[in-house]
Amino acid sequence: METTSTLPNFLGLHDSDFQFIDRYRVLLEAETAALAHDFYDYLLSHPVTAAVFRDFSSARLDALIQKQAEHISGLLASHLNKSWRESMRKLGALHHRLGIEPSWVAGAYILYWRHWQKVLQEQVPEAERDSLRDALFRLLIGDLMVQLDGYARASRETDADRLALFDVLLGVLAVPQGGPNPRARKNCSSRSAKPCRAKVPMCAWLVMS
Repeated sequence: METTSTLPNFLGLHDSDFQFIDRYRVLLEAETAALAHDFYDYLLSHPVTAAVFRDFSSARLDALIQKQAEHISGLLASHLNKSWRESMRKLGALHHRLGIEPSWVAGAYILYWRHWQKVLQEQVPEAERDSLRDALFRLLIGDLMVQLDGYARASRETDADRLALFDVLLGVLAVPQGGPNPRARKNCSSRSAKPCRAKVPMCAWLVMS
C-alpha cells in the first residue's frame, strides 16, 4: 500500500502515542547493542538466512550489527515521519537486491517485540503499560509496512525489466537472421534512454538469470 504522510493516522498512532514512546525511549533503548547482536544471531542461526552472509567478513558483520542498533534507536525516535519512511523504503529495496526474504525480516521483528515486552513488564508503571505496548506494536507494524513497500516496488521493477527483455528477445527471434529488427529497436528505445543492442544470447541470459 502507498505509505503517505497519513500512515501514522492509518495505524491509529497519534501525538499522545509518540509522547508515550518518547517518555520511555531511554528505557526502551537500553541494551540496544545486545538486541542488535541477538538480531544477527537469529539470522545466522538458520542456514537459509545465514547463506546470505556467508562471504561477509567479521568487520562487515560488525558494521551491519551497528546499523541494526541505529535502526532500533532511530525507529523509536522516528514518529514514522517522511524521511524515515523513505529510508526504510530504500532498505526494503536493498533487502530485495541482497535476496533477503521479507518473511525473514518479519520473523526477526519478534526479537524487538520480546525485548520491549520485557522492558514494559519490568520498568513501566502498570497504569501506562497497555498504552505504551499498543503504541510500540503499531510502530513496529508501520516500520515493517514501509520496508515491505520498498521491497515490493523493487520486485515490480525487476519483473518489468525482465518482461521488457523477454519482449525484445521475442522480437529478435521473430526476425530472420541477418534481417532488420524494428520491433526490438522500438522496444529498446521506448523503455530506456540508453543505447540498446538486442542480441539473442545476452537477452536470453538476462531473462533466465
